[in-house]
Amino acid sequence: MENSDVKQLGYVGFKTLIASHSPAAALFAELLGWAIESPWDKRREDLLLYLYNRLRVLEEKQEVNLKELSKSDEFIDVLTQAVALSVRASQEEKINALRNTVINTATNLRGDHTKRLIFLTKIESFTEWHIILLRFLFNPQLYYHQIGKEMPNYVSINLYTIIEDAIPYFKNEEDLISVIWQDLYSARFITTSEEKAMLTAKGAFAKRTTLLGDEFLAFISAN
Repeated sequence: MENSDVKQLGYVGFKTLIASHSPAAALFAELLGWAIESPWDKRREDLLLYLYNRLRVLEEKQEVNLKELSKSDEFIDVLTQAVALSVRASQEEKINALRNTVINTATNLRGDHTKRLIFLTKIESFTEWHIILLRFLFNPQLYYHQIGKEMPNYVSINLYTIIEDAIPYFKNEEDLISVIWQDLYSARFITTSEEKAMLTAKGAFAKRTTLLGDEFLAFISAN
């Protein structure tokens, strides 16, 4: 028997093992079969394994019911879209976002499904730097605290200068910041259309995300 045959038997056995744990786990077994028809395609496989293990832990804590999830059209919509998007996601921020969308849907099936589907399209079109910049704009002071950096002390400053200081990746990338900023503004995730206006220090460090932007961040964040 060739090595490829042995590997394929391993995948079949693995699917059977997953399905044997719970009737509802058959959904994951089927998706896993789709994900690893090509053994080298590990992105979807990794996502499914993470989700299955995480959901089993939540089920043991009685925070989710896998049987109910397997019958929920809303959950299946989010799960299958996240799996499909995972093959095009290599950046850690986006991988974590996809994981969290499924977990957060599983733990709150009554959430707004239309917004979930819209948010998934944004995960697909955004880069990790869209998400990082949005997190910064949600709470600049908290962001500085989380990265262990002291906030700059200016009488007046523009947002572009603060972004460069807080997120080194954007250093000397004025055009790139503008492109990402406009994407976030077009999505109605931030309140300000211009990132170069001069502001007081207090104004520069103010929250700039909309309610919709806050909901997006909550949807893609671990709880």
